[in-house]
Amino acid sequence: ETGDFTELWMRLHKEIKGSAGLIFYGDVQDAPWKGALVEVGIAIGLGKMVAAVIVGDLEGRTYRPVGSWLNHPAVQRCATVETAVSLFYRSPK
Repeated sequence: ETGDFTELWMRLHKEIKGSAGLIFYGDVQDAPWKGALVEVGIAIGLGKMVAAVIVGDLEGRTYRPVGSWLNHPAVQRCATVETAVSLFYRSPK
């Protein structure tokens, strides 16, 4: 927990900026994800790739409860966390 949410969001922004990308993991039964969706927006805004692992069924063309951002070109849907991680960390040969 943090006592200073301004500091928290500045730190999250800095961490995302310095990262290879962001992994969003969401179970539709846990929606809404609140801050996690803001983190996705920060990542997309910074030109980072977002790997999205969604557990559960999404509704219609809006992909509720996650949202249509899943169609953004910077977002790649992954079936598992392991697949998402492999997008950012490739084993050396």
